[in-house]
Amino acid sequence: MVATRRTSRQKTPVYEESVSKAAGKKKVAPQSIAGKEKISQKKVSAEPAASPTPEPSKKRSLPAEDEKSPVPPPKRSRDESTPPTNGVAAQQRYPSPADQGATEHDKETWQGFCEIASEPEFFSVMLREMGVNSVCARQVFFPDLDTLKQLPQPIYGFVFLLRYREFDSENQSEDCPDGVWFANQLPAQNSCSTLAMFHVLMNTPDIQLGENLQEFKSFTSEMHPLHRGESLANFEFVKRIHNSFATKMDLLVSDSIAAQKCRKAEKAKAKGDRKQSVTSISSEESIEDSAHHYLAFLPIDGQVWKLDGMNAQPTSLGEYDEENTDEWLDIACKRIMALMATAGDEDYQLFALVRAPLARHRQEMCEMVKTAKLIESTLDKQSPEWKSFLVADGENPVAPGPPSPSLLSSFGISEEQLNATTIDDDERQKIEKSETSVLLGRRERLMLRINEVQDSIMMEMGLEADEKQKADERRWDYAPVARVWLEMLAENGWLQKNIAKFKDPQ
Repeated sequence: MVATRRTSRQKTPVYEESVSKAAGKKKVAPQSIAGKEKISQKKVSAEPAASPTPEPSKKRSLPAEDEKSPVPPPKRSRDESTPPTNGVAAQQRYPSPADQGATEHDKETWQGFCEIASEPEFFSVMLREMGVNSVCARQVFFPDLDTLKQLPQPIYGFVFLLRYREFDSENQSEDCPDGVWFANQLPAQNSCSTLAMFHVLMNTPDIQLGENLQEFKSFTSEMHPLHRGESLANFEFVKRIHNSFATKMDLLVSDSIAAQKCRKAEKAKAKGDRKQSVTSISSEESIEDSAHHYLAFLPIDGQVWKLDGMNAQPTSLGEYDEENTDEWLDIACKRIMALMATAGDEDYQLFALVRAPLARHRQEMCEMVKTAKLIESTLDKQSPEWKSFLVADGENPVAPGPPSPSLLSSFGISEEQLNATTIDDDERQKIEKSETSVLLGRRERLMLRINEVQDSIMMEMGLEADEKQKADERRWDYAPVARVWLEMLAENGWLQKNIAKFKDPQ
């Protein structure tokens, strides 16, 4: 039996009878098809012939300034089911139009971690936005002690970028030691750069983490490494900062790779295939395994550790003398250089997490201001007329006093930070027992040093502003602008006429 499809005109008698009963009216016989054709012909002949409209131009102009962008459709709630498509193309995953970059809402609601360009300025900006103002990233061009001594001190740890491969697996600990904060990286998450920095931050007691990271450290202190990795993957505060560098293309590519992995895993599960060995790994997996990966080297409780989120447990590289910081640096540098030598390429980068120079200058400024005030209060007790000895002689001006609170505030030094700074008891007793002439000479030298530190603070603040500007430029998505511009060139015919100029002459 062949099923035929009914059109809207082919209504059954039962259907027509039910409609007439519901309307409470008598059934009216429909007009004949011939009658309808005659009526339609009369209407067409009565109307005047329309003049042909000119074909609109395909050229597109730039949108006006007051032209509003289309409003994105509302997002469905979590409990709402996905509506059927019925053969229609599914709606775009991201609410922003195709010719616009990813919005802040897109980045915040995205459930992954994007890849970040290996630039120390980006890592320094991320650290400050996380609340870690006393640490910055500096690039290391060659891992030896002479080069490392030129960096700001102290060095808290290293973040090493290389093409991923398994090494030192035989030296991994059976269990994570109690004094080591270590977390596993979850699959399909490009969080290795942030995780490597976390390995250094969480294992260095001298670093002031800030409120959010300190709470995270306390919350995960007793967790298993796998659960710590899950907690980091769900840490929205850090994920938002990490993904602020993502473009729409980064999100789409990451989703495409994740979907490809899921399909591959489903096929393998359906076929019941066993896990492939290392020697029989497919070419696709080989490319994936050779992707770039970040790991950390740092000292913890007298041992040098390699913390790699792709490993099950941390790896100890040996013991060192805690009183000799050069010893742990030498152990780490030798292991890093060995990895560089066996890599077979030059595709790697090394960063050092160090104490930020601006934080060190601000702390020194607080200590000098406190010392200067103690010297002046001691001079007031010994000789109330001590300021009369500060009269300028010739070209040397009168030594100014300590910076005012407003000036310190412009340097990023708060009143709470100044009040929290203390002077050692031995130093305090030494100042109080000094003679007036000695105190005057020390005060003069102290004022000169304060002027030098002021200049250093202003210079470092300018460098941090440059890092912030570079990060903001990286966060801007230029791809939609280039796409619209190329579409306009193609529609106007310019691209087709000049495409030969961009071809390779060979």
